[in-house]
Amino acid sequence: MAILEKLHRKDQEAFPEGSSPPRCATPGAVKIPSRAVLRPTASRRGDLLIYLAAAAIACILLFRFRGFYHDDAYITLRYVERLFAGHGLTWTDGEPVEGFTHPLWLAQLAVLGWLGIDLPTASRGLGIAYMAALFALWRLAGATPSLLLLVATQPGLLLWTLGGLETTSFCFWLAAAAWSVQQACEATTRAKRGDARCRAAWAGAALAAAALTRPEGIGAGILALMWMAIRTRARSTLAAVGVFGFAVGAYEAFRLVYYGDLFPNTAYVKLGGSATSAVSAGIEYLLRSRAVWVPGAVAAAVALAFVRRGRPLGMLWVAVPVVMSLLIAGGDHMAGGRLVLPALVVLTFAAAVGGAAQGFRRPSAVGLLAVGVAALQVQVALAFPATRDPAAAVGEPIGRYLQRHLPAGALVAAATAGSTPYFAPSLRFIDTLGLNDRYIARRDVQQLSTPWQRMPGHRKGDGEYVLRRAPDVIILGPAEGVVGADARAWFLTDLELLASPEFGARYRPYRFSVSVTPTQAGWPAVARLLDDSGHLPLVAYLREGSVAARPFASLGLPLRSPSRYAASVEQSSIATVAVRAGSDGDASCTWSLSARLP
Repeated sequence: MAILEKLHRKDQEAFPEGSSPPRCATPGAVKIPSRAVLRPTASRRGDLLIYLAAAAIACILLFRFRGFYHDDAYITLRYVERLFAGHGLTWTDGEPVEGFTHPLWLAQLAVLGWLGIDLPTASRGLGIAYMAALFALWRLAGATPSLLLLVATQPGLLLWTLGGLETTSFCFWLAAAAWSVQQACEATTRAKRGDARCRAAWAGAALAAAALTRPEGIGAGILALMWMAIRTRARSTLAAVGVFGFAVGAYEAFRLVYYGDLFPNTAYVKLGGSATSAVSAGIEYLLRSRAVWVPGAVAAAVALAFVRRGRPLGMLWVAVPVVMSLLIAGGDHMAGGRLVLPALVVLTFAAAVGGAAQGFRRPSAVGLLAVGVAALQVQVALAFPATRDPAAAVGEPIGRYLQRHLPAGALVAAATAGSTPYFAPSLRFIDTLGLNDRYIARRDVQQLSTPWQRMPGHRKGDGEYVLRRAPDVIILGPAEGVVGADARAWFLTDLELLASPEFGARYRPYRFSVSVTPTQAGWPAVARLLDDSGHLPLVAYLREGSVAARPFASLGLPLRSPSRYAASVEQSSIATVAVRAGSDGDASCTWSLSARLP
């Protein structure tokens, strides 16, 4: 009896009143209390304070970036609008072309639009929801809260949360996939076979969601499944492969049937030229955006190195295709380093998961580093341009003007493929950069003739093809158009049109005065273009004899066409142009691009 009383006293000391010891459901499967239960109450309160602080900072910075929205987001919104209008999943009338790379993001926007939510608002709300989902994922994984500060203050991620594109969504799905794969691998040794297969199936679903959010997700899925094949049982791997293959394969079958292509049309536009030049452009992209991503990447890498043992390096496999794709495609022209952000979030999340599971060798140093880098990122965010993308800002009033004054079905050729077409839903368009045009996308361009062609997505064009289509209106260069005195200043299609005698004979430039609302006049990109009367000038070429363009021409002022284009093209060997794109880490909205041309 004395022995039993002694054992009872030890049990009471180990498990106070109101608690119970862990139970073993089956031999070898021990129910372990969660980390949250094992932590002292004071530690849990500290974690809660960190979560609240991270959320508060993120909300403040999101409010700071509330004015940002990118023109490319309107491309997706036009597909959704035309789907609702009964025109199918198309960008314009005619042969269907897949000018988007994020079918899952588009599907979610379609659901929100079907529920009656304004599409631009839906895209911004969805970005905020995915930012909140990253917080929830952090909590669900029991990851180190202090490292969440690196994500909550990441300027590029916050910028693109409101930018209308899928960046934050892809960051979430990639991080969720990395953690799910890690969980599936760990379940092989400590869980029932059925539970292990269930975890593997969830991993396959998360990988599929990432693959349907961005093309890089397909590469991430393949590498992750290969890692699972090495680390898990065959049945678990097959469960993951089955879910991933079914979802991705189903959409690929739809793409082949509906669009007749193996890849999205944008892949043909962006991939071209030598691999060396693409990698060089990708490295330049990383260097140009270094103020956005380098501090967080260094802090996350140091934190991962400080994990005591058993670092979750397998989680990093999903980030490899993101970096490789960035280098192969050469980056892009958009602000905020958006293409590198998913890899950065995964690296930070892996360090947070590893630190929570195994502990850090110097936890106080990791915490101080996270706080210091978070403060630095806040400074970068506060100095970051937070205005609407120039093409989106100018393209909206231009699109509305064309919608009001051109008859339904009129054909417009323009390089601004987002806002202008979105706000002119009754018109047909030719995307002169080829993102939404199969013919231009597949043209083999051997050399660069304008500085803008160095930018991914701006390499292609075809003036002869555009002339064959005989558009009623042609807008050269930016959304507001240019006469084209410098034939090489903008895009390849512009250069070839200006050098064509047929274009000079068939088209004449006009200047139009576009009214803008007080809100639009407050956008910096619009404000700097307004004339003395407060109107936005639009320069457009109208086709002689066009029934659609004739009444439109009466609203404008005829301009003198530039002469001797061919001579100016032959004599120009170096061009310098102010490229109106976001400058990472710079309060200015312009940066200079110089290129020696053949």
